[in-house]
Amino acid sequence: GVDIAPGMLAQARSKITAAGIQNLELIEADAETITFEDESFDVIFCATAIVLLGNIPAAFRNWYRWLKPDGIIAFSCWSMTSFFTPIILKVCAKYGFELPNLHEPLGSKEKCYTLLQEVGFRDIEIKTEQFGKYLSLEDAQNFWQGTWLNANGHPLLHLSAEEIEPLKAEFKAEIATLATDKGVWQEMTTFFVTGSKPRGVNQ
Repeated sequence: GVDIAPGMLAQARSKITAAGIQNLELIEADAETITFEDESFDVIFCATAIVLLGNIPAAFRNWYRWLKPDGIIAFSCWSMTSFFTPIILKVCAKYGFELPNLHEPLGSKEKCYTLLQEVGFRDIEIKTEQFGKYLSLEDAQNFWQGTWLNANGHPLLHLSAEEIEPLKAEFKAEIATLATDKGVWQEMTTFFVTGSKPRGVNQ
């Protein structure tokens, strides 16, 4: 397993120990700069953190090379409208922060399929599940994620608490317009994606 965050690796080690697993190696490294020999792995798996990669197509090309023939790629990601993302981006834009949608590169079944197909993966399967739910107005208004929606740069992190407060207030006002008798719907459309590397090719 590869992760750049020591805290995440510590959690993984704890779970590995609890499960009694002996054959897992954990590496502290940047997933976008680390390299391995071609045809090293049977499976490459990345959960929802895949959207944090700065160059997803380049990552797919590397993973393709590192997989053995018939090797499997598997990852999960979210739709472009999950987690109130359009509202957060709208608020940020109003205050002069044009952030890209973190979920845009893999934000639909078609996008996932196309990126994998262009790299050379075959037998691509994409399953969709909706984990959305109604939140109370208070919980929805507190669901501010503006500081991580831009994987490259995080411009809002340079703002003070006082400077960020107007954005949060605007976000809360936008969320209030979505309130219903059931609460505020938070979409969490999740794509579970797999593909395989054909025999007799590398890249």
